[in-house]
Amino acid sequence: MQRDQHEQLEMVKYFTAPALANFATHGTASVAAQSAYHRALKAIYRGRFEVIYGNHSYDKSGALLPVFAAGQPYDRTNRVRVWKLEEKKTDVNLALCMYRDACKGLYDRMILLSNDSDAEPALEAIREDFPEMMIGVAMPIHPPAPGTEKHL
Repeated sequence: MQRDQHEQLEMVKYFTAPALANFATHGTASVAAQSAYHRALKAIYRGRFEVIYGNHSYDKSGALLPVFAAGQPYDRTNRVRVWKLEEKKTDVNLALCMYRDACKGLYDRMILLSNDSDAEPALEAIREDFPEMMIGVAMPIHPPAPGTEKHL
């Protein structure tokens, strides 16, 4: 399919979970900033921007996980209790929304911006069930700041 130079962005759907003050680096300021950001986007892109919220769950008992020690081999016996915070429903909401939009024939193309590969099964189903749908995937990966690289 050739790209139409007159195409228009019809809708942006933003999948996230609300910031939690107790776990955010800047506490209630993080919650307020996220809320202000979402309100601003909705105001600027009236009718073309939607936020779909998941939620968070956390292990109140403190999950017992292995300690990471740079330069040391993995030691499953060296464990520490941590708060285990997980975002819930965001991936499922995204996958279902994409598939349902394809079923409704709302758009002739979709573009997914995500660094998460969990949407891959939904994208495969859309490609198989709606071969005329053009699908784009962009992964907004930034190089790590010096000294913050993850070591496996």
